[in-house]
Amino acid sequence: MTSVNHSFIEEIKSDHKGTLEKFYNEQKSGFMSWARSRFDCDQDTIVDVFQDAIVTLYHNIKEGKITGFETTPGAYLFGIARNLMLKRNLKDRRTTLTDDMSRETGEQLDYNIFDRIEDDHRRHLIAEGFRKLKDSCRDILTLFYYHNYSMESIMNRLEYGSVDTVKSRKNQCMNKLKQIIQSN
Repeated sequence: MTSVNHSFIEEIKSDHKGTLEKFYNEQKSGFMSWARSRFDCDQDTIVDVFQDAIVTLYHNIKEGKITGFETTPGAYLFGIARNLMLKRNLKDRRTTLTDDMSRETGEQLDYNIFDRIEDDHRRHLIAEGFRKLKDSCRDILTLFYYHNYSMESIMNRLEYGSVDTVKSRKNQCMNKLKQIIQSN
């Protein structure tokens, strides 16, 4: 985490005057342009989503859910906003992604940066959730997903009684991780 990111978090936590307002103003026009090019919805909806994302970012910092950013606060904000926009899309079906429309019209839109922002936000949520798991869950999930251990190898390494116990425990741990991520 850079010192700029750290100072941003500390200023928000201490209710430093102007920090959130300055951040809001710096991010708004870029978000508005991005959202208009990516989603088919009205200006008021885009503004509402942006404001909801700012509020979510603020509350996540104040509640200690965010301790740092893997890239920038702006990238994190765009990830939140994109997820809110997609949730709104699923909820009311008024908003549609325009990626397919751009292919039809022959336009080549570059969304790599926004995909990276979304991936960064998702990785951040997973990493935060993973840190909140008990050691036993982190061990099982690390061995299975990161080191590609078989259930039998995990059973032997962590001294479980059976492969079925390991499978059951891994599923419980994954469900707990999903629950933690969804609560954030």
